[in-house]
Amino acid sequence: MNTKTVLIKNKIHFLCCLFISQIPLIPFSPCFAQNRINSTFVDVSPYSVESYGSGSNTYLNFYQKYISPVKGGNQCPMYPSCSQYSKILFSSMPVHKAYIGTFERLLQCGRELNFYKPIEIGGLIRWYDPPNINEINDTSIPTYSYFSVNKFQSKVNETGFADFLFKNGEYYRAITEYLRLQYESSDSTQYFNYLRKIGLCYYFGSDFNGFINFANFNMTLLESSPSIKKEIMLLLGKSYFHLNNFRKAITTFHDIEIEPCKTYKNEALFMLGLSYAKIFDWNEAFAQLNQIDPKLFRSDIAKNISKSFLDAENLPNRKPWLAGSLSAIIPGLGYCYAHRPWTGLTSFIVNSIIIWSIRDAIHKKNYGIATATSFFGIGWYFGNISGSAKAAEKYNNYLRNEFIDDIIESVNIDENIVN
Repeated sequence: MNTKTVLIKNKIHFLCCLFISQIPLIPFSPCFAQNRINSTFVDVSPYSVESYGSGSNTYLNFYQKYISPVKGGNQCPMYPSCSQYSKILFSSMPVHKAYIGTFERLLQCGRELNFYKPIEIGGLIRWYDPPNINEINDTSIPTYSYFSVNKFQSKVNETGFADFLFKNGEYYRAITEYLRLQYESSDSTQYFNYLRKIGLCYYFGSDFNGFINFANFNMTLLESSPSIKKEIMLLLGKSYFHLNNFRKAITTFHDIEIEPCKTYKNEALFMLGLSYAKIFDWNEAFAQLNQIDPKLFRSDIAKNISKSFLDAENLPNRKPWLAGSLSAIIPGLGYCYAHRPWTGLTSFIVNSIIIWSIRDAIHKKNYGIATATSFFGIGWYFGNISGSAKAAEKYNNYLRNEFIDDIIESVNIDENIVN
């Protein structure tokens, strides 16, 4: 990207944020009505937050450092904030898409918060709405060389203290003990058992990113112990599932060489069914669950869940193209269609004011003002259209996720793990 293009992007970005920072949209929004939130709090790991990138922009850095503090600091109810969201867009996609995406976010900021997950950031409640860019690459998770031990030494020590720590939930202290035992082990079977225990410590400690890092780093070493490798692969897929990376979970479960062990096969099929359901592929979810051996673990609950998935096709559905078309005719109408009336009202008011301002400026022959207003007006108008279409998609996903969560809320996906 040449210097001129970067400079143009930076200027557009700065003008957008400087302009919108002066528009009092909060009165139209119930963004601080915490008592209206029905969602359950979720923890957002540092990787899932930082994976979206910080973005870098000279003008926006200036805005965040000097202008935002004058206004009272970051008062945005969303996470990342609108200015940070915009920085990320301008750093990761073409300028016209980032431009429209910025106004999309502004129209939706702080409205219909039940569609977002509440999280705690710095002691304050925010609503998690990251930009829709590629998921974090697993290779960006740091690796640790101490997992690798190339030779067996000494005689095996007793595992009593390490197991005691494990059973009492002292997982990281247990890891240290198992690493010591592993390092001193002269028995290859015990060595891999310790390696398995280290993995279980990460998993049961809910450090799923840590487990993914551990499993990927040791996968080649585990070739020497096929049974433990299969179990680690299952837990790897479940870790991706816990982190809501369902497509990666599906790939992992499909990669497991599960024959001839029917227990592993059933568990993989069960998790595949849930993972496909989480991406709303109902037919594939139904097909995977119905392959489970009726004589083995999970068969009864899998049968009941698969029957429930047949009702998913009857869920209400909002068409994104129709939502966008409605907002193109009357700004904000598509948002109302997508069950976001507050956002729709804001969009209608803002676009109406801008259209009136442009018309008035032209009528008074103030063509410079008309041109400047039109520049921002285009962003608001097309952001309103694009945002309406995406709001319809989010509404559909919201209903489907509620449907799935109600079905599987009583399922303990870790029930079949042997400590």
